[in-house]
Amino acid sequence: MKYLITLLLVLTLLPAYAEIKPEEVVSVDINCYDTETLFKTLREDYYEYPIILGMTNDKANSTMSVWMQPREKSWTIVATKQDISCIIGTGTNLELVPYKKKKES
Repeated sequence: MKYLITLLLVLTLLPAYAEIKPEEVVSVDINCYDTETLFKTLREDYYEYPIILGMTNDKANSTMSVWMQPREKSWTIVATKQDISCIIGTGTNLELVPYKKKKES
């Protein structure tokens, strides 16, 4: 199942970057869980909540979400396809970068 999810994630990212030649390909193990259990754990144990949600541009129509704990600024990136969610990355010191709209001339 882990390899099926990894393949799904690779196929998810492939169309978006088809025109860019990769410098290197890295294989990693990705931890996947029951979606309901993972989301409950993120909320109740880590006090993280989703701040970004989006549909991926792939055949699987999976969803990407970024979860954040505002006080500690910890974060988790999750890819979800129905009942399975995979942690793509975690970290600390998440900062939201202010977006400045260009002035139209």
